[in-house]
Amino acid sequence: MTVVRPNSIAGINSITVQTGQALNIHDASGNLIRNITSSSGVSTFSSLHVGAGTTTSTQGISVGTGCSIVSTTVNQLELYTNSSQRLKITSGGLITQSNTWTNTYSATDTTHCGYQVHNLSDTTDTYAALRLTSGSSSPATAQIASVRKGTGSNDITFQLEASNTAKEALRITSDGHFGTGGVTPTTQSGRVFHIHAGAAQQRLHMTNNTTGVSATDGFEIIVEEGANTRVRNFEAGDMAFDTGGTDNEIMRITNGGKLLLAHTSSHTDMHGKIQVCSATSQGIDIARYTANAHPPYLNLFKSRNGTTGGNTIVQDDDTVGYIAGNGNDGSGFHSCAAIAFRIDGTPGNDDMPGRIDFETVADGGTTITNRMSILNTGTVQIMSELLSLGSSANTGGASSGMLGFEFAGNVKNAIKTRNTHSGNGNAMVMITGSTEVGSIVQNTSSTTYNTSSDYRLKENAVGITSAITRLKTLKPYRFNWKSDSSTTVDGFFAHEVTAVPEAIKGTKDAVASEDIDSLNIKKDDPIYQQIDHSKLVPLLTAALQDAITKIETLETEVAALKSS
Repeated sequence: MTVVRPNSIAGINSITVQTGQALNIHDASGNLIRNITSSSGVSTFSSLHVGAGTTTSTQGISVGTGCSIVSTTVNQLELYTNSSQRLKITSGGLITQSNTWTNTYSATDTTHCGYQVHNLSDTTDTYAALRLTSGSSSPATAQIASVRKGTGSNDITFQLEASNTAKEALRITSDGHFGTGGVTPTTQSGRVFHIHAGAAQQRLHMTNNTTGVSATDGFEIIVEEGANTRVRNFEAGDMAFDTGGTDNEIMRITNGGKLLLAHTSSHTDMHGKIQVCSATSQGIDIARYTANAHPPYLNLFKSRNGTTGGNTIVQDDDTVGYIAGNGNDGSGFHSCAAIAFRIDGTPGNDDMPGRIDFETVADGGTTITNRMSILNTGTVQIMSELLSLGSSANTGGASSGMLGFEFAGNVKNAIKTRNTHSGNGNAMVMITGSTEVGSIVQNTSSTTYNTSSDYRLKENAVGITSAITRLKTLKPYRFNWKSDSSTTVDGFFAHEVTAVPEAIKGTKDAVASEDIDSLNIKKDDPIYQQIDHSKLVPLLTAALQDAITKIETLETEVAALKSS
């Protein structure tokens, strides 16, 4: 073996050993510091320079042309290619890259720029990865991988470890879809962020500096363990939905559970859970498109159970549904009219009697009052108020009625009654208190107009006297009404019928002393007298009987004179 000592022989550029031989390098003290063997028989070092660790001058190993591993700073290692630094490992173990590329990013640029790990396999699902491992005892590894999915196509996956078991946490497909939980994201169209888990919930959780960052702060979108989904706002704030531009809010869910459509805050007088408000036309439309006779439904439900979904029977007069109209008086809203659905009787199993009440507020107040009811029997009950059929049924004249009809007499009947019974039938019955005081009766061929005349209703009965004298005060006339000058009729002037004052209603030349809105009367309107001709019949009968008696007496006297 030949020993060459560099410090004793200058100018040595290379050392060659024969095949099968080794080159041993020793320090000045004879200690072996390097052993180099060559299976090919020759090992050549064109440049090998390792400096002392105590100097700050450049020390390193040059490999080929323009490539080197050097240390320019104490405890720092650098990698050069083409005489430019590509990679640096600092004294603290930080790996950095100090180079400037001139490539400008674009979405379609694939020019090599930066670090690259290249797997040359063309097999689908082979990959190139960057692996990051932490820990010494049961270390955990994270991996970012490019997975080949076909010619010129790849997915990016992010893998993590849990209990030393690797799991795919996120995948970005070549189509731009995102998927979690180890599934390839799927979509019907467009782009998708697909979050998946086996039996656990999936959550998209968002927070800010105001909400805090705990598990019960901020906002979540949740796919629950079953088939349900949930949107949750942990904060005491509203959820707003915009469309069609910035701050163009169309819907809001308040923290009190109200759904506001087309407005952003609930009016203090509005207490419903669903509110539709806007300066433009608003409405709620319900449509159904089916090839049958079934309609769309609006159903209102009431139970006396205090738990949602519970069954407890309602009671008589309970209001089970309410629809109200409200107007603003300048300071707030008040009800002006409503339709109420109420229990009308004692309910039971498969037994739910009901009625509909129609309510209004009178002028000058805010108290709502029931005006009309449709009872469980089908009876329509008017609550002491006017029923007017026709827009002008109670206009004109000096009074209005509880029941008014507007009709064209040449083409319509104001009232029509039809008796389907073969005998008599009451077309109308008049009741005072609880006593029937009159009726209109129709049969198959005629109609009678009746008034009470039962002797059991009368007392202090005496015969009519001076009937002829009283009758002679009546002044019958032939005349026409001013409203119909072409028709001449027989009759009386009401104020002249003094013989039977009960046949007359009103006072001669009477006028209204004040306005009476409920009767449609204005001050100084004439209040015309009326007459009931039927009340003249008793006097006429008594006078006729007196006349007959006188006639019979005269006839007897005449007969006696003739016989003598």
